[in-house]
Amino acid sequence: MKKKISIFLLIIAVLFMMGAYVMANHGEETFYADSKPLSRNPEPVLKGNAGILRQSEYRATVESILDEQVLKERNGEVKLKEYMTYAEFVKMTGNEELSTEIAKDRVVFVVQVYYPEGFEHVRAGFIQNCLATGFYDAETGEYLGGSFETVGE
Repeated sequence: MKKKISIFLLIIAVLFMMGAYVMANHGEETFYADSKPLSRNPEPVLKGNAGILRQSEYRATVESILDEQVLKERNGEVKLKEYMTYAEFVKMTGNEELSTEIAKDRVVFVVQVYYPEGFEHVRAGFIQNCLATGFYDAETGEYLGGSFETVGE
């Protein structure tokens, strides 16, 4: 019986503390989606690391990204595998729009593979004379994006 009373009192105490917490943190100020001004220059999620990161710390490497066996099977030719800043990558692609989530001086690893016999893409279907470009965060190895395009025949 004492055990049941102890558990009951414990439950009441927890509920009381939760209620007190809600009351204390329920301020008069309420924020809505449009109540804060839009930041036209947000802080990037992936901070710049070009002057800080040593190459020995890179997680994105040729070995971690390219599978030589798959390249052979698909007749893929590596055209580019290079570390560069994100700004250099954007300039290389000719795309004028920078992502606000990636700092311009963030080191990325860019890989381009040419498939002269074409490439079967999961969503786009078969792409003739395909040039596949992917870029990865050098520090974490995370895939950041890429493209598939048909190049001159």
